[in-house]
Amino acid sequence: MKPIWSWSREDESHQADTRSSAHLTEIEAQLLSIWQTTLDRQDISSTDSFFLLGGHSLLATQMMMEVRKRFNVDLALSVLFHSPTLHQLAAEISNARPPSGQSLPAIARAPHQVPIPLSYAQQRFWFLDQYQPDNPFYSVPLALTIDGPLDAKIVQQVVNLLVMRHTPLRTLFKREGGVLQQHILPVLKVPVTHVDFSQSGDQAACAIAEAIRQEAYQPFNLAQGPLIRARLLQSSPQRHVLLLTLHHISCDGWSSNVLQHEFSALYDALAHDQPAALPALPFDYTDYTLWEQQHIAGPWLEERLAFWRAYLANAPTSLDLQTDFPRHENTRQEGDVRTIQVPQELVRQLETFARLNNATVFMVMVTAMNVLLQRMTGQRDLCIGVMSANRPEGTEGLVGNFINVVPLHSHINGDEAFSNLLKTTSRQLLAAYDQQIPFELILKHLAPPRQTGGTPYAQFVMNFHNEIAEPTPRPGLHGSSGISMVGHHPSTVNHAAFELKMEVHSTPRNLSIAFEYNKELYAPSTIDRVMNHFLVLLTGATGQPQVPVSTLPLLHENERRQLTSLWNDTDRDYPLGQTLHGLFEQQVERTPEAIALVFEAEQLSYSQLNTRANQLAHRLLDYGVGLDSRVALCIERSAQMVIALMAILKAGGAYVPLDPGYPAERLAYMLDDSKPDVLVSQESVRDCLPEHSVPTLWLETEEQEIAGCSSHNLKIGDTDSLAYCIYTSGSTGRPKGVMNAHGAVVNRLQWMQEQYDLSNQDRVLQKTPFSFDVSVWEFFWPLIQGARLVICKPEGHKDPSYLWNLIGQQGVTTAHFVPSMLQAFLKTGPAQPADSLRHVFSSGEALPVAVANEFLERYRHTRLHNLYGPTEAAVDVSYWECQPGYRHPLVPIGRPVANTRLYILDETLQPAAIGVIGDLYIAGVQLARGYFGRPDLTAERFIPDPNDNHGGRMYLTGDRGRYLPSGDIQYLGRIDHQIKIRGFRIELGEIENALLQCPTVREAVVVPKDDAFGGQYLVAYIASSVSEPDAAQLRKQLGKILPDYMQPSFYVVLAALPLSANGKIDRQALPPHEPIARSLARDYLVPTTATEKSLVSLWQETLKVPRVGINDSFFELGGHSLLATQILASVQQTFSVSLPLKRLFESS
Repeated sequence: MKPIWSWSREDESHQADTRSSAHLTEIEAQLLSIWQTTLDRQDISSTDSFFLLGGHSLLATQMMMEVRKRFNVDLALSVLFHSPTLHQLAAEISNARPPSGQSLPAIARAPHQVPIPLSYAQQRFWFLDQYQPDNPFYSVPLALTIDGPLDAKIVQQVVNLLVMRHTPLRTLFKREGGVLQQHILPVLKVPVTHVDFSQSGDQAACAIAEAIRQEAYQPFNLAQGPLIRARLLQSSPQRHVLLLTLHHISCDGWSSNVLQHEFSALYDALAHDQPAALPALPFDYTDYTLWEQQHIAGPWLEERLAFWRAYLANAPTSLDLQTDFPRHENTRQEGDVRTIQVPQELVRQLETFARLNNATVFMVMVTAMNVLLQRMTGQRDLCIGVMSANRPEGTEGLVGNFINVVPLHSHINGDEAFSNLLKTTSRQLLAAYDQQIPFELILKHLAPPRQTGGTPYAQFVMNFHNEIAEPTPRPGLHGSSGISMVGHHPSTVNHAAFELKMEVHSTPRNLSIAFEYNKELYAPSTIDRVMNHFLVLLTGATGQPQVPVSTLPLLHENERRQLTSLWNDTDRDYPLGQTLHGLFEQQVERTPEAIALVFEAEQLSYSQLNTRANQLAHRLLDYGVGLDSRVALCIERSAQMVIALMAILKAGGAYVPLDPGYPAERLAYMLDDSKPDVLVSQESVRDCLPEHSVPTLWLETEEQEIAGCSSHNLKIGDTDSLAYCIYTSGSTGRPKGVMNAHGAVVNRLQWMQEQYDLSNQDRVLQKTPFSFDVSVWEFFWPLIQGARLVICKPEGHKDPSYLWNLIGQQGVTTAHFVPSMLQAFLKTGPAQPADSLRHVFSSGEALPVAVANEFLERYRHTRLHNLYGPTEAAVDVSYWECQPGYRHPLVPIGRPVANTRLYILDETLQPAAIGVIGDLYIAGVQLARGYFGRPDLTAERFIPDPNDNHGGRMYLTGDRGRYLPSGDIQYLGRIDHQIKIRGFRIELGEIENALLQCPTVREAVVVPKDDAFGGQYLVAYIASSVSEPDAAQLRKQLGKILPDYMQPSFYVVLAALPLSANGKIDRQALPPHEPIARSLARDYLVPTTATEKSLVSLWQETLKVPRVGINDSFFELGGHSLLATQILASVQQTFSVSLPLKRLFESS
């Protein structure tokens, strides 16, 4: 582990001092001496910056420790960053106060008590090992490449000397007498296994790399040991690789450098028959452990805990990172790494910017990464982890695990300049570092909600490695042993301690980034894109630091072109000037006697349908209907409905569907708002209509008049004429009428024909209520292609059994189902559907992966298509064909249809990078005219398209999404379905999808409710396959994939979830639950059996709580991972039963 911050890799020439040392003040003179010792250089002036002289965070920490000791003052590390020159720091010292008594004493040797506790860093890795025992994830391979004639016997001696010198290399970790402790072996001989690959010729290097990889995959046993293995891998007589593999509990990155240096020194001494002596260590790791346990406590700890409670009070514990593969209960920590070199030009720009802004390179990179994470997640509040070497004074030469994680909470305001954000980040980083305590204590005392597979506050972690010297070959201590170290052999990353970890490596020659990631969650291509986006953003941030961070670029020009142009290259040369009724009339001429529609026992040919539609159209002219007239239509699903729709279009009008099942109040509003010229209706629904003054054409009453009208086609309307005005719900509660023209709908139908090739042999099911825009293609697509329209009976769309029978009886080949109805079909439908069914389309809601996979598994000869589109863009604008066995988290909505463009844009209307969440916009010929009578809302939602040079518009959908690497779009829910519970942002759809994975849940919807404490809680409404599903079992199953704060507090079981007239789940119609039944903790239940009483006693003793009920959650009562291991140890001692740690997480 290297220093977490470094100023610059360039050793800048210091400024000439105008004063000689004789003119320095006494404080300056003493400080100069400290700097010269710390920095190992003499040419220092009072105006030189500590950092520009080569200082980094570790040297800064050591230097400030010496300052506090020498001058007896209390100065935080942050003071040095504010006053980095010798003169400035001397002034701070002169004004500083004496220590408050809360400073930590120096570490010193102490009588070793028994048992010896684990350090906090060791506890962390011990717990991880217990959670997933026998895994190789924390094996640390140190592979030293050595040139020269190496003596294997001396190598063996040196390895044993190193093991004896550093106690962590011969330490085991055991629980004795119920107490977890370090067990130090008095002697440990580690055999160095020699493996000769020199006969492999050119393949020797590959063979050694594979040997290192295989070694890294061998696990350790912490209780049995040893926790170090040694192999000497020979590729030629003059080149070897010394491979030392250790468990991470015994070492850190810093330790690797200590071992390398000491191996070189000891080998050289022994090779020359000299005493194998190294400077004595001031103390060993066990002294550090005892010091940590003794002094990180009391008032000193409470003062820092107060800081962390305030600092992290509103901090999110996790990031809304979109993964490539779904999270699940058994997600392992198998990792991989991707690397990239920072271009030299950017390195110079970065260093210059850091110097000008009194910051370090690492501070700049942390700030830039926070901006990128904000773009990737949409979160303005972020919390990441920053790795700290955490090496107190005197520990520089020790081998052991000292590393710590420091949470960094940031708020990203998109309007803020990067330079200002850098100042804030630097200040917070320094404050967090000054208040540093073991990360485990933060988690213990703040007790953030647990989350599956992630570390609270540190889902994403950054680390900085700074190589001060050039990694040139290192000869032995006296330069004559004949061997030289030529650096580390590349080693394998086989685990991901964190979900994502960014390692910045700085050497005098280059700056590189290594991105470690959990490969069960992310694809390598995703990580490569993140790194490239980071470099583009870093270039923009350091080149234009005064612009708002929301405008900083993420994309190279070729990626921008791909997003805006290549993936939107949908131009098709469809015939112009077409109308829906015109296309139908052309089909009538081609197949006049073919059956056009079937409704129960009634059939109409294309000629008959056209004749009756023409007669009604001529009658509508008598009512004053003309071009763009709005004609309200309130009628039940029937053949007459199709005739009326076609007649309205033929007369030049636009139909306004009024569903008879709507409440009278809603129908009254729609009639009043749409201001139709005429209402077409039938006697059977007269009682459904409200009082109104609209002229009404009653079809039964005027049957003879209509029959007497002309049957000739009318040549009224063109591609720009209004075709329909469908009302959709509004966020204000007022439905809004969306106006769509013929050209938009015709484009949609021509694309569908090109894509799916409907023929005159096809049968299309019409079941969607005509107030829902999916009905538009159900009505008109078959009728312009010579296919047969099969109309289901009124209300039949709600009956899966009836629909299955109708599909079989009529040989339906094409049908549409909203996902909730599709799921009902899977639960109630036959094992094998009608052989005729070729295409099933699904839209209107997000299609769950589980539903899609189950459908394709059961109905293998039927293709399933996921469509997406709002009413404001002529039904559907994207399409994706579902694939069997799809294993990604969400079903994509695919790519844009013909002559349509889809954009994922950020808040500045710039393209969001691949994988980055943004708002979904639609452009192209399918856009609606706008909202009837709502020019203000139309102007708000239909805005100029910045990518169209011809003045085109685009529509803001209010949906969130992101581009996948394939060019397909992933729908991520509505913006207005986001809520916050206890400060955590929640997408309700994620919980609903998780519930649908539970075997007993058929349908699910989750809604937020206000509680009596000013917050919110969640209620899950479910339709279940069993009469009384077990809520505790549901909680357990959800707990496998969702954190506690996303768990519903209540479950309400319904026979079926209420559906709106459009077939979607109606959230407003959900019944109320009983709020008085809710409590923040589960009802107290007294233990009754002997086992329950014993367990309750154990929990009370361990958790230090006065009362525990048998339904109380271990973690809600304040339990954490380390206490969990104590509980299980007590369980084993009491009941003679050994349970894995994971069982407590599953049954808490």
